[in-house]
Amino acid sequence: MRHLISLFFFFSFILLSHFAEAQVGVDWSPVTTAGPASRDAHAIVYDSERETSVLFGGDDANGNRFDDTWEWNGTEWLNLQIEGPEARNFHAMAYDTFRKKVVLFGGQTSSQKMGDTWEFDSASGAWNLQTTDLPLERSNNALPAILSRGGDGPVYTNGPRAPSARTYHAMVYDVARRETVLFGGSDAVTGVSYSGETWVWNGSNWRLASKTGPSPRILHAMAYDKVRQRVVLFGGSDASGKLADTWEWNGSSWSQKSTTGPSARESHSMAFDGSSSRVILFGGSNTGFFGDTWAWNGTAWTIWAGPGPYSRNHSALVWDEANAQLTLFGGSYDNGVSFDAYSDTWVAPPATPPEIIVSSVDPKLFPNLPKGPYGDAVQGLASDFTKIYIGYDDVNLNHPSDTGHIDILSPNGIVLGRRTTPVGAVHTNDLKYDFDTDELLIIDTNTDETISNDEDFRAWRIDARDGHTSSRLPLLPITPAGHRQTAIALDGSQIWSGISTTALENVPFQMDAIDSAGNILESRSAILDGVVQGSFIKDGFLWLIKTKHDDPPNSIFYAPSIDKYRLDTEPMRNVGHWDGSRPVGGVIEAQGITTFRDRIIYSVFYQSALENGVSSLRSDLSDKAIEYGSSESFYVAATGTPPLYFQWRKNGIPLSNGDGILGATTNSLTIDPMDETLEGQYDCVVSNLSGQAITNLFSVSLSE
Repeated sequence: MRHLISLFFFFSFILLSHFAEAQVGVDWSPVTTAGPASRDAHAIVYDSERETSVLFGGDDANGNRFDDTWEWNGTEWLNLQIEGPEARNFHAMAYDTFRKKVVLFGGQTSSQKMGDTWEFDSASGAWNLQTTDLPLERSNNALPAILSRGGDGPVYTNGPRAPSARTYHAMVYDVARRETVLFGGSDAVTGVSYSGETWVWNGSNWRLASKTGPSPRILHAMAYDKVRQRVVLFGGSDASGKLADTWEWNGSSWSQKSTTGPSARESHSMAFDGSSSRVILFGGSNTGFFGDTWAWNGTAWTIWAGPGPYSRNHSALVWDEANAQLTLFGGSYDNGVSFDAYSDTWVAPPATPPEIIVSSVDPKLFPNLPKGPYGDAVQGLASDFTKIYIGYDDVNLNHPSDTGHIDILSPNGIVLGRRTTPVGAVHTNDLKYDFDTDELLIIDTNTDETISNDEDFRAWRIDARDGHTSSRLPLLPITPAGHRQTAIALDGSQIWSGISTTALENVPFQMDAIDSAGNILESRSAILDGVVQGSFIKDGFLWLIKTKHDDPPNSIFYAPSIDKYRLDTEPMRNVGHWDGSRPVGGVIEAQGITTFRDRIIYSVFYQSALENGVSSLRSDLSDKAIEYGSSESFYVAATGTPPLYFQWRKNGIPLSNGDGILGATTNSLTIDPMDETLEGQYDCVVSNLSGQAITNLFSVSLSE
């Protein structure tokens, strides 16, 4: 079915100019490369295992349907030339990151609507038919009788065993719950019907998860928000017309989030942008065709301005994780007189870099981190995308009455406030931000003075808005002496909590999934040759940060190697060293991590009780007049506990290399060649993990 506009709307709409109207969107750019033939109503997903996008099917301007499978590696298209599903359009696809399969359901062939489920195996490169299970007969979409409700959702006694054959539906993979989610569509043999069913596919069976939520509809779009672990749905058409509502699915129910944002539309495309941690929407149609790009941050829609693809609907949009860019292919434009399908590929790298991308918390990034009376240790890090929460505790265990605290920082390191952890807690060992409750989840350890290495682990929730301690969540009781390291991760409604001993070899480590009542739902364990310092959930897997100390255990400072492991039902597997996560020089021990705009931030553990920052600073910096086109170097010498960081500034603004500047973060700054843009007041900030020192100001000018 095509939704054509009338000539009346065409002549009023065409005044905007097809090309001029398209100049709305992120910083899109066309890619000049051969690829699939012109088409619309196709589907595309990102295969994270092979780091490539997979496209299947669609139809051309004459209604000829395709059965071809293509791959996009970020720069060029490859026709796989393999057999698979029957040629079709208006089907839906999702990528199962846990099982490494592309899942395809339904669509329209030349003769009928389909209800088949196919999977494309990344390893074998082949399509496989999974099920042709047809639903039992039912009328008027009546809700089947419910026998029971279990942990996997409702179980129906006389309901369908799979979605009915349909078109115009939408489908995404829910990473947190490891299932593919399908919503809506039309299952009418002829004409159009509107479905309001939500189905989930676990790789073996379909399950009817809900009959309530968004109004029954077609030609809507969905995307999975990896950060907030929600399926996001926007728009489409129901029996009343085009829609402009936003809904989210949390794994068990739908909730309406907004009715403002993009105008009412259907046949648009959506994808989750990993660089900005936002759901991106492009195009679609109503009485005309759209070329606008919108972003959803979980609370509100904002339009992203800039030139973009030509107005269209029925295009396919995907986030290319390996190349950190959005990719859009094809679609159609119908002016009421003629119909055209596109074969163009557009990409959109991140419009602006994330607010902060760091590998550790150190003075180079946050020069004004507060210090306690005995020296503080960074113990945990969390973020809600607008603020950064850094947990500290007193590293001097002779003063156990000094409770831990959490400082709230802006992305550029300005301290906005402080939260005090519960009374009696010395260690704030790990932090995570719970977006469902707008609270900080905190692992606190209360040191027993008589047995200094036997610590009692507790989890607390602190309201991130007012600092109120709202509830105490029990974790596994720890009876053996020597347990001290811990890590936490959030996976939907579950909290993963981990413990290990202080031994540096053959460390027994266990992660337990615990519900809000403290019940252990699942346990996973591994033997490591180091200490687990943090954990997080990504792509449906539980990941751990492990350190092994290179220096003797009795050394004051450690220089650990830092590795990332994936913990699944199989034994722990090492997936590689994390280059850049270990600062040069010692003192550092990784201690807790979090994600910020789909990047990983490492917090660091450090001891500053015995140090007083940069102990001496010497420089011979004086005003300097430099001839145009000439060069000049400036030096500073400093001593103090390594590592030392150098940051040269001009007029108070940190410098970076380029445009005549060399050595911006070293002890030697070179200006070459000199011109009028480099005139100003200069100084250098020298810092280490305990403090900083600043040189005198000196003037640089062009000589006459």
